[in-house]
Amino acid sequence: MFVSIDFETANEKRSSPCAVGIVIANETDIIDEYYSLIHPLAEFRSMNINIHGITPKQVEDAPTFAELWPKLYQYLSRM
Repeated sequence: MFVSIDFETANEKRSSPCAVGIVIANETDIIDEYYSLIHPLAEFRSMNINIHGITPKQVEDAPTFAELWPKLYQYLSRM
């Protein structure tokens, strides 16, 4: 079994996550998956918006990474 994680960022800094996707899989099947927008508490850059299509308006009511961490930890600790 393995976990794949994908982050999108609001700008060029790794500390500006605006979305996360997690997939838990084995050799043949997807076992579970999770996706959430994240309020990055940082400014968006147009280059990043052009890549992933996530806008500041879309994350206005999204949880911050700190608020989302307990949920992410549940997925990551399954390994």
